[in-house]
Amino acid sequence: MIKRLIKKYLHCKDDISILDLGPGYSKFAYEIAISTNSNKVSLLDYSEKVLEYQIDQFSALKIEPTIYKSILDVEKINSIPEKYDVILCQEILEHLKDPEEILNSLVNLLNIDGKLVITVPTKYSELLLKIINKN
Repeated sequence: MIKRLIKKYLHCKDDISILDLGPGYSKFAYEIAISTNSNKVSLLDYSEKVLEYQIDQFSALKIEPTIYKSILDVEKINSIPEKYDVILCQEILEHLKDPEEILNSLVNLLNIDGKLVITVPTKYSELLLKIINKN
């Protein structure tokens, strides 16, 4: 799905800035960086292991991402000084106390024609996860 979104909305973009909130072990920001020849990547996560994994992935592209080691909260978002062309917010809103407040803060981090990519689990995806991992 993310690759389709990249092709549809970012195919003509070049050297964009990316913020991935709670990237986990995904490669979505990595794929966008490759597709748009970008070297401007920021990552926000509270897990040292996740951030180390992401840094290692981006090192293959010779990209040093800006790291924000923190839980996702409005205060942290509001302290980020940059603006972004793409903000990835995948599978995290359902874990937040006040997702609307977070989304309002994220909009303020977007460049004028920036894109906010949001995904949340569906009943189908939850069912699939339970089949794959019964625990």
